[in-house]
Amino acid sequence: MADRGVDLSALPKEVRDQLAELDLELSEALSALFDRQFDDGLRQGLAIGRTVSLFISCRGTEPSRSEH
Repeated sequence: MADRGVDLSALPKEVRDQLAELDLELSEALSALFDRQFDDGLRQGLAIGRTVSLFISCRGTEPSRSEH
């Protein structure tokens, strides 16, 4: 709220405390969401890497078309 030009010091202490709690909860929720999305992306990247690796290794064992 301070970034919107609101003078927080003019608010009652209970209201400032509640806003601080809500700000912390929001921060933690956003952090958890980011971590979850990062982990999901990492897992997907690893799965793609394994798929590509498997594809490359399989292609290496098959005769190429020029050998027929």
